[in-house]
Amino acid sequence: RAVAHGPTCHTGRTSCFGQPETPTLGEVLGELFGVIEARRGERPAGSYTVELLDAG
Repeated sequence: RAVAHGPTCHTGRTSCFGQPETPTLGEVLGELFGVIEARRGERPAGSYTVELLDAG
């Protein structure tokens, strides 16, 4: 049996198989910030985020 001493996948992960890695907190917060900024700019009708932004 071979034992890898580093990443073996083109993505830099240990393996190309199996479950995708859990995103980091920074990645999640970055995506959330992007959604909030999009809501602020687009102001879709019925958006709870827009309601919160308007409330201060």
